[in-house]
Amino acid sequence: MVDRTPPQTFVGRWSRLKAGEPVAPPEAVAPAAVPDVPVADAIEAPLLTDADMPDVDALDEASDFSGFLSKGVSDGLRRRALDKLFRLPMCGVLDGLNDYDDDYTQLEELGDTVTYQMRQWAEQKAREELTQAAPDEARTMPEDNSAATDGLEAGEASMDEEA
Repeated sequence: MVDRTPPQTFVGRWSRLKAGEPVAPPEAVAPAAVPDVPVADAIEAPLLTDADMPDVDALDEASDFSGFLSKGVSDGLRRRALDKLFRLPMCGVLDGLNDYDDDYTQLEELGDTVTYQMRQWAEQKAREELTQAAPDEARTMPEDNSAATDGLEAGEASMDEEA
């Protein structure tokens, strides 16, 4: 007889749980075997101190700077060695791909050029000034606008007659 139960997957367990069927907990996976050899015993590196380090001024591109990162080396000597490393041509070359490489403090002047955004700002300011000036003009205009209204109605009437 063939067992037709679906494998224990998350969706399968969720589906059976929604259907009200009892769900078995997922099987625990045994951790992989780890060798009993401690890492510290496998790699025995001597603790380097300031006396073991070469002169910082004599270092060049071919020198090994990893010794200066040892815990036994003083912070001052480590900083001097890293400063020397980062001032070498192999590390100090800018590739031009960094966003912060450019000097954004010296901007190029636009001159007579008016950008699209500047034009929009100017038009918006002009509209605001017109809307602010429009209520003032309405207060100074006479209240009796019947002549203008009569002319408008007469024009509408004549257009209706033509149609």
